Amino acid sequence: MNERISTRSTLISSFTRRFAITVCAAAVLIGATATSGCTFETAPIYNVRANAPAARPLSGEEVRTGIYRALTVKNWVVTAEEPWNITAMVTAGGHSAVVAIAYNTEAYTITRLDSSAGLKYDPSHPRHGEIIHRRYNHWINLLNQQIQREISALIQPAAPPPPVS
Repeated sequence: MNERISTRSTLISSFTRRFAITVCAAAVLIGATATSGCTFETAPIYNVRANAPAARPLSGEEVRTGIYRALTVKNWVVTAEEPWNITAMVTAGGHSAVVAIAYNTEAYTITRLDSSAGLKYDPSHPRHGEIIHRRYNHWINLLNQQIQREISALIQPAAPPPPVS
């Protein structure tokens, strides 16, 4: 009987030790994340530098049109425009972001100009440089993909006319 109690006691002690180690490891990981300032909500900022898809040379007007169409599809609002530069804003879920889209006949960039406090922008994170809420990066990624689609659609060759019977 004493041997049975001893074995049971050893099992409980072993379980308790493993549980304590797991809890301590989790606490260390959580503490490291909290003190690093880069949480699961934030990530290094995504600034786009992309080539315009081109099966043929593009005009500045074609690139501009593709960007405008993408902004409209993704519910961004153009707030200012200068030659070769568009400023646009998006508001969603109580957050907002303003970006500059610079473009030429071969490429474009999307760069953050401003964002609401809830997007947690930090320009000088000690380990990651510029960081921001992942939601912002998601918006920029979706906008970039839509710009690529819109420009591609503009440069597709026109369908040949139907044959005359």
